[in-house]
Amino acid sequence: MGSYKKSLQLIIDSLRLLPGIGYKSAERIAYHLLSLEEGQVRTLANSLITARQMICVCSECGGLTASDPCSICSDEWRQRDAICVVESARDIDTIEKSGVFKGLYHSLNGLLNPLQGKGVEQIRINELMFRINNLKVAEVILALSSTVEGEATALYLAGLIAPLNVKVSRLAAGLPAGTSLEVVAPSTLAAALRHRTSFG
Repeated sequence: MGSYKKSLQLIIDSLRLLPGIGYKSAERIAYHLLSLEEGQVRTLANSLITARQMICVCSECGGLTASDPCSICSDEWRQRDAICVVESARDIDTIEKSGVFKGLYHSLNGLLNPLQGKGVEQIRINELMFRINNLKVAEVILALSSTVEGEATALYLAGLIAPLNVKVSRLAAGLPAGTSLEVVAPSTLAAALRHRTSFG
């Protein structure tokens, strides 16, 4: 394999680390990147490095932040008796855009998926239970994707939380089945939050 092909393959392999990017997509993106001017590539590379150095994960909610704890967790005006549980940090930003929820968040950083090695210890369930017990939480909203993994995780969490005398609710019906929150329109998500229902 020629030296340029080794370098190309390195780009392709790196791009395949991104979610939803298969070999063909990675190859297409790699060729596009190589068609850019060197300055453009350098700007892209530098922006990724800078962002990775500046952005960290909030030790409390698991969201992305430039300071720990994040602005939401440190905001004394937020409702501290309600926690909205989401799959990822991106979902926190999605729900915030709806402008409806004024409580705290908790990102699980994944969903239960034994086939992919994601069990209870691999996602932030223990951290969630700690916060519920220590913040005197009155309601936990399970805002998880309506996928098989999302439903399984929601059922597991509801079972864990039930003995704590804490209300467990979920987003109202109306979100498309099998849909991730990140693709739901803010207005639709706002309505689902306002009309949330008790779990079970």
